[in-house]
Amino acid sequence: MKKLIFLLLLCATGYAYAQRTVTGKVADQDGQPLIGASILVKGTTNGTVSDVDGVYSVSVPAGYTTLVFSYTGFESLEASIGTSNVLDVAMTEGVILETAVITALGIARSEKSLGYAIAQVDGDDISKVRDPNIVNQLAGRAAGVTVVGSTGNFGGSARITIRGIKSISGNNQPLFVVDGVPMDNSNFTNYYQEIAVGGYDYGNAIQDINPNEVENISVLKGQAAAALYGSRGANGVIMITTKKGSKSRKGIGVEVSSSLTYEKVLTFPKFQNTYGGGVDLFPRGYAGDAGYYKVPFNELDGDGNVVATFQSFDLVPVYAVDESNGTRFATSTDEHFQHLADAYGYDFYNGFGSNQPNLFYRNWNSWDDWDTEHFNKSVLWEAGDDPRDFFETGLTSSHNLALNGSGEHSAFRLSYNRFDQKGLFPNSHMERNTIGFNGSLDLGNQLSVGLGMNYVNTRTQGRAVTGYENGGGGRNPAQNFGQWWHTQLRFDELKSFQNPDGSLRTWNRISADNPGPQYWDNPYWSFSKNLENDGRDRFFGNVNLSYKIMPWLTLTGRMLQDFYQDFRKEKNAVGSVFTPYFAQDEHTVSETNADLILRATRSLSDELSLEVFTGANKLWRKIKRNYSSTRGGLNVPDIYTVQNSIDRPIIETAVFNKQINSVFGGTSVGWKSTLFLDLTARQDWSSTLPNGANGFFYPSASLSYVFSEHLKIPQISFGKLRLGWAKVGNDTEPYAINTVYLAGDNFGSAPTFTVPDQLNNAKLKPEETSTIEAGLDLRFFKDRLGLDLTVYDGKTVNQIIPLGTTPTTGYTQQLINAGEISNKGIEVTFNATPLRSKNFNWDLQFNFGKNVNKLVELNADDPSLTNIPIADFPFATTFNAYEGRPYGTIVGTNYLFDKAGNKLVDPNSGFYMVSTDVMPLGSTLPDFTGGFSNTFSWKNLSLNVFFDFRKGGRIFSLTNLWGRYSGLLAETAENGVRENGVINKGMPAVLDAEGSPVLESGGDTETKLDDVYKSTGEANTQSVNYQAHDFFDGGYVLNAADVYDGSFIKLREVSLGYSFPEKWLSRLGFANANISLVGRNLAILFKNVPNLDPDNTVSASNIQGAEGGALPSVRSIGVNLNF
Repeated sequence: MKKLIFLLLLCATGYAYAQRTVTGKVADQDGQPLIGASILVKGTTNGTVSDVDGVYSVSVPAGYTTLVFSYTGFESLEASIGTSNVLDVAMTEGVILETAVITALGIARSEKSLGYAIAQVDGDDISKVRDPNIVNQLAGRAAGVTVVGSTGNFGGSARITIRGIKSISGNNQPLFVVDGVPMDNSNFTNYYQEIAVGGYDYGNAIQDINPNEVENISVLKGQAAAALYGSRGANGVIMITTKKGSKSRKGIGVEVSSSLTYEKVLTFPKFQNTYGGGVDLFPRGYAGDAGYYKVPFNELDGDGNVVATFQSFDLVPVYAVDESNGTRFATSTDEHFQHLADAYGYDFYNGFGSNQPNLFYRNWNSWDDWDTEHFNKSVLWEAGDDPRDFFETGLTSSHNLALNGSGEHSAFRLSYNRFDQKGLFPNSHMERNTIGFNGSLDLGNQLSVGLGMNYVNTRTQGRAVTGYENGGGGRNPAQNFGQWWHTQLRFDELKSFQNPDGSLRTWNRISADNPGPQYWDNPYWSFSKNLENDGRDRFFGNVNLSYKIMPWLTLTGRMLQDFYQDFRKEKNAVGSVFTPYFAQDEHTVSETNADLILRATRSLSDELSLEVFTGANKLWRKIKRNYSSTRGGLNVPDIYTVQNSIDRPIIETAVFNKQINSVFGGTSVGWKSTLFLDLTARQDWSSTLPNGANGFFYPSASLSYVFSEHLKIPQISFGKLRLGWAKVGNDTEPYAINTVYLAGDNFGSAPTFTVPDQLNNAKLKPEETSTIEAGLDLRFFKDRLGLDLTVYDGKTVNQIIPLGTTPTTGYTQQLINAGEISNKGIEVTFNATPLRSKNFNWDLQFNFGKNVNKLVELNADDPSLTNIPIADFPFATTFNAYEGRPYGTIVGTNYLFDKAGNKLVDPNSGFYMVSTDVMPLGSTLPDFTGGFSNTFSWKNLSLNVFFDFRKGGRIFSLTNLWGRYSGLLAETAENGVRENGVINKGMPAVLDAEGSPVLESGGDTETKLDDVYKSTGEANTQSVNYQAHDFFDGGYVLNAADVYDGSFIKLREVSLGYSFPEKWLSRLGFANANISLVGRNLAILFKNVPNLDPDNTVSASNIQGAEGGALPSVRSIGVNLNF
């Protein structure tokens, strides 16, 4: 480390040679100092900011004579330095209208000329409080953009959508483009992982982007903005521009940034510590006298010392039953233990005084004769460890080193990033190495060459399974601890997870004589013996050649490449609950794009400007998958190869090829820099659609009118109206046209083939989305106040969906074009500078997006078909596309209600009345989302506080369902419900002679959501057994009891930074340096779903809203250093 610091200082010192220091003061026209004004040496990247008194000091290399001053709300100013080393300036308030924005195909456009909405996210907002997955950092930062993250599983997926769901079965996430390169964002999940019933979340591939190297992000939200990307842009485009070297800089510059953060569990279920493991309120045992063991019993005095030993009955929880519905712990003081004494003829009140029970039990490890510490011994029956104690403190570090350099006609930036993350689980870690290079070279006045290359190497070990693994297993600790656990267990004892012969040792033993696992492996066994590991090697980059045919005419050709290989290895050791196995899954993804673009930009007169471009694109995309797995177990323990399979191993290979040929063009006409008209068109021919019908056309038109140029209202510094329209398509994936046979296992030596369940369609057409949007941009009081308002209306027709078909055809479903989805919404972005004074600045920004999604029609040819199941959630609910409702509707059984909205109770049993039919229980899509940030600066200190929020979005939760049933959650030990039962809140129903509820009035005959029934009008007073209540009312029978509202408000980020004064740094040649304390995902200020973080997904697929055992969300706190 000392050598590194010495090297950096040496580089900086060399750069400081032949420089001079210029100082001065920056003020407004009234002489008031401007705090935080930016000062840049023109032609270099040397710069600084003014302090609390407006004073600055900047190092100026020899040969440079001009400083550029800029400040929010003021016009930029260039000032010549001259021979003096002191330069004071007075800046003029104004507004900069010519802000450049990167649009589709990487074309830079003036912001005021755009007739559609583009959201801009600065790279500083991304790198200020870093998240390993760049998608997570977009949450709440752009109106209309919805992000559902995965904060509990490191390297996990994050799902992003823009302006709602457009496709029932296709991809709904936007295209990511990095420096012009379309990037693959797959995560290759399986169906079971998507519906939260097991599997690993390996994360989506876009997390390979190094957030330290992001210059800015442009979010192309509407189809008018993204139409030039053709079918790839149907869901919007996220354009990421990385940092690059500057040709005007002389010499070498060094940038270093480091961050270190610690992670702790933020949200996890609240557990009860009153009752222990077991299945009822009495002692239970495996064998022995009357079903209970006679063991040596120690009588203790008040100090806990043994005063006598005698034989007596001892409590033995049934460890094979994974619930905590057993006896109260010995710290309880009530009549319960006297009841036990009367029932079993044993005085449970020995020791600790007359009013405290001294109840002992046989621990799970007391039958192992080799364990002399615990063998045949009893311990006090008391609460064990909080399951939070299993999770370790995570540690994440990121170190980024970048070199910038240039010559007279060239520039480059070379960067290296090392990222390390220690997970919350034992033996879990992730490491990533990233090397990036960007360079440019001018070969004369007309020809220039650009090159970008990036290599990313990622290795991960010890991810946890996400969701509900049916049958247990223990590879998801959240499912284990939150749903099936004994509350008397201690983790220091569970760390002894192996017997001397190496076999599994678990608390969930089948019986005293059979130590094998009933349902659950020891969690430490799972994260020592059953570790998964995975990795990805990725290369992406571009080569571009640009030739200026004339000063106004440029021809650009470029090759764009994204290539990666990933591997995933899973294993299950001999002795585990599940059959031992080894599986490896490998994916190779390659996408190559070749572009040729001719662009002309001319001013036809003082009032009229014209830009015209045309081009062509060729896309080659290939995905190859190799999968192999053992079958029937492993021949030799701890040898993890496919060749170690007991039975014939599973070997699968699949290849997916796709090509798209495209031509495109567009024109932009500007009049008096006030009125702008844009027209674009693109034609794609896709290999995945039928010959003769594989071409589709994408037009767009937009209009921008800067009315503030004509209406000279002093309070309005900028005003623009915009209108845009576009139509884009979305093709299908390979092999959806023709039905192909699938290779199966050999029958003897003969190969076999099977017909797939889905009948493909040779007449498929692309899905088609058309959208119209209108907007208003306003800035007031010289940019102290700003408002951006957008409304839009879009529809997607020709949905490519699988519909069920009669089994007599030999298929279970068929692909067809049918259905229409609409998305209508409003987006609002508001920013303001409420305070700007000599010592203090306050800036704020608020954004809000509301999208109304609706499945308008499912199948016009079959009006009786009103909904189709997309997925089967675990335990009776389904995820449906439901006509007349938003996409992703949870369907299941519901409560019955009377006309006053009271839930109805069965007067005979005390249970809630349940609908006989399944019905919509709400959509997983949110009603609206948004974010709110505040930035405060005082002298050299800055504080940024960022909140984001979501309203709506339903979640079906198994943690709440089974956590109540198994007696783990705190609510199961409150208010005496175990002894007294539960009284369901509601009104007894009026029943007919057959015992059915009497209908008072009917509503929707399809959903029956509006049906109301008669009640007695009196509150229910009948109690039911609490466990039966939680099984019946919250599980298989009444699904609505476990569907929750996913609304939340989060304190997402906080950063407190200090910028070191220029005068401290100039002697070392540093342009700037700052240190900051940072925190991410710090607190959930509001939520409706108990025991969970509602902002936590298990995959990035279309299927959302299922929670089968959510890993705990994580709070991060740390420090950043940049210089």
